[in-house]
Amino acid sequence: MKKSIVSLLCVASAGVAFASELEVKPLGMQVVWDPAKDAQDGFSTYNRQESGLEVAALLTSSDQVIVSADMDASTFDGFFAAGKKSLAGEFGWNKKISKDGKHLKFTIESKKLPAGEISALTAKGVLHIQLGSEKEKFSTEMIEMSPGKEGKLGEMAFELSKLGKPSWGDAVLEITLKSKQSFEGIAEYRFFDENDKPVSFEETGSGSMGFMGKKTYSKTFTFKTKPKKMRVEADMWSDLSTVEQPFELSLSPKG
Repeated sequence: MKKSIVSLLCVASAGVAFASELEVKPLGMQVVWDPAKDAQDGFSTYNRQESGLEVAALLTSSDQVIVSADMDASTFDGFFAAGKKSLAGEFGWNKKISKDGKHLKFTIESKKLPAGEISALTAKGVLHIQLGSEKEKFSTEMIEMSPGKEGKLGEMAFELSKLGKPSWGDAVLEITLKSKQSFEGIAEYRFFDENDKPVSFEETGSGSMGFMGKKTYSKTFTFKTKPKKMRVEADMWSDLSTVEQPFELSLSPKG
């Protein structure tokens, strides 16, 4: 069995494009038969704590920007051999959208290995992504820097839920915006002080929280100055669309 799985590492596999502007292809695969942590002075094989396999793949968009990827809404059907399901699996935590928004790297993993002599596997699933190509500029009025103050960008309302000095770094002000709508529709932010002069900032975090069917979203920024008022300007995706993109990755020594 080990010999046949080793051969899967020598892969030059083909991706399958299900739409003219989107393509999904595998980048590589990692197989661990034994983490052998005790034999490696606390380290483990490829830093994995359990045996199993992991596949890295790439989604490429030729004409639209990949705005977001919801891996919770995405589905992975499993690894198949000879037309039959061989292994269950799940999406890994390691996902990243490139700076130009044209590529999404994601991983699929299984904590088990195929049984028997397997020389080829096929990974099948559906990615839940958002795409955009056109932007529109929106701006708030001047907002007083005080918790609970509200602003609006187009149809998106938010409030300042947290203001203060950050717990680390040399910034003097940290602001968290909270909204009932996702911030993923915003492509770029700009901030201006009470004199309408641009303010430098750094985006430091984002999150979401759900309770009883309701969800709130947050976005956090830090600043090296502390204006009394600020105006927020943003470029928002005007044609944001949600796409469910199927993928079928062929993993074989022949490619």
